[in-house]
Amino acid sequence: MGRREYGQLKNTIIDKSIVATMVPLRDPELNESRASKIFGLFRDRIRALTPDEFQNLLRPAFREDEMTLIVLGGLTGFLAGWLHLVLVFFPAIQ
Repeated sequence: MGRREYGQLKNTIIDKSIVATMVPLRDPELNESRASKIFGLFRDRIRALTPDEFQNLLRPAFREDEMTLIVLGGLTGFLAGWLHLVLVFFPAIQ
């Protein structure tokens, strides 16, 4: 078997694996029967994570928007503090 035939065989196996996997996933009865088991598996594994492991699980999802979140959090905090200052202290002066 040459390099080209090996590549074709590999692609054929990948394609057939995808088709074989998708057939059961399209079955609503199977999805309903497995949903609670999959939910329980994820729940138990996430609960077993340490706080550092949990943070490392979530952080990549927010890393791209991290600076935006920091800036918006700072602006929101500043505006809330300023509004609090105005509403609490300035009416007392008049």
